[in-house]
Amino acid sequence: MSTRAPRFVGLAVAAGMLLAVSATVAQAFPGLNLGWGAFCPTNISSMYAVTDPCDGSSELAGVRYILIGSVVVPAPAPSACMAEVFFVELEETAPQLSDYWHLEDENQPAQINVAGCRGTASAGPFAGNFGSLAVQISNPAFPPVFTGCAKFWGNTPFGGVNYGVLIPDGYPGVVDPRRARLIGHFAISPGAAMANGVQYGAFVANIDTNHQTGIDAGYPAPKYVCQGCQDAVCLVFNEIILYQTAGTPGGDIDITTGGLRQFVTWQAAAGTDCPGPTPTHKATWGKVKSLYR
Repeated sequence: MSTRAPRFVGLAVAAGMLLAVSATVAQAFPGLNLGWGAFCPTNISSMYAVTDPCDGSSELAGVRYILIGSVVVPAPAPSACMAEVFFVELEETAPQLSDYWHLEDENQPAQINVAGCRGTASAGPFAGNFGSLAVQISNPAFPPVFTGCAKFWGNTPFGGVNYGVLIPDGYPGVVDPRRARLIGHFAISPGAAMANGVQYGAFVANIDTNHQTGIDAGYPAPKYVCQGCQDAVCLVFNEIILYQTAGTPGGDIDITTGGLRQFVTWQAAAGTDCPGPTPTHKATWGKVKSLYR
């Protein structure tokens, strides 16, 4: 479990670092990788930064942004991996998280919460809204163009996600008003072996562009605006825990180190700080399973 304090890297410096590794994207360094687009994160076509005009044109066109995380396991590789829990940290440059990045659905697993501005809601001010964030790990969920990554989790894994905001006393432990934390919990049965030197898809997230301006063409939910689309945001693939079948030699594997690229940006401006890995709240697999009973 990582206990490191947050570290921050200026995006102007980080961009140069990312360009420097672009010539070596075929290598598979152990660690975590993150990228925008329908590609394995270390594929040359994967992007570390995206920008959106936030003027409603993306909304009208039905644009969805794809965010993909992957992992290369350290030696020795797990021999009976049956579940994963992953953590993605999001930080905005505004003093507090804007409505645009309040993606939490109503009543998430093990929580009783109201929906965020862009979350799924059946009651309250956003009643009738369909959530703007969708996350999966099943093989069909990954894009057809996925060169450089292997699919591991099969067609029918079970689990789900929490999108946490300012919950200092409980799971998922977000304490910074500028931040949110995406936590995915997924499993397969029976467990299966992973291999060293192979980059595995860890998750694929789709984020739509609804509620930028309230025009939401063809969208049946209420027409309203969630401010903050134009703010710069950094997303960091913070940690993944690979759970093995009980009694498996080597036990569970906790990975916090970056591979070639551990973070991406949204609307990034030069000089914006990007957070590095931060401590998370490790959960036992028994606790994770209890979220979905």
